[in-house]
Amino acid sequence: MARQTRRAAGEFAGLERIRQAERLHLSRRLHDQAGPQLCSAALVAEALRSTLEAPTPQQQALLAKIESVLGEAIEEIRTLSYAVAPDLAVRCGLEGALRLLARACGAGLEWKGAPQPLPPERAEALCSLVRDALFALGYGAEAPRMQVSPAQIRIRAASSVNEDIRLALEQSAREAQLGFRWKSHAGRTAIEILPGVES
Repeated sequence: MARQTRRAAGEFAGLERIRQAERLHLSRRLHDQAGPQLCSAALVAEALRSTLEAPTPQQQALLAKIESVLGEAIEEIRTLSYAVAPDLAVRCGLEGALRLLARACGAGLEWKGAPQPLPPERAEALCSLVRDALFALGYGAEAPRMQVSPAQIRIRAASSVNEDIRLALEQSAREAQLGFRWKSHAGRTAIEILPGVES
């Protein structure tokens, strides 16, 4: 039995390293390729504006719309680039990371106070668990809601998640020595992550 437990823990750790490498790859692709391409498109739109001698109101409105959409896309790429990066808590601090994850996942955020300070490794594990929970619950009929307080992070959504995802989230919480509670009823799910309590 102990051998199977060690083997399962090793497999979990290996999968986690693969996920971290994948997140780093996605973050770099978003930041180093998609972001600059959108910035280039914004510069082309600006150059087009300067080449028009006397733009009509319709042309001005279209260019303004293009520039606005490109600006929003650039900000979204920047947010997603940070959100998927494996070292989010180190880069943004725990509070900044949690706020960014809520924004990146389209979750409503109720901030009642920052979680207690955690060592960098546990803060990163907390952010990873919150990210996974938000992504798992973010595809329901409505956006998830996240409530952050010093004692816990509560995520609620009008969606259900299959048993495999629940077990993976519980395993992640155990590995990170974070408390974890899960409730699901009538198509609604609530997850509580307790930074100061081991599950």
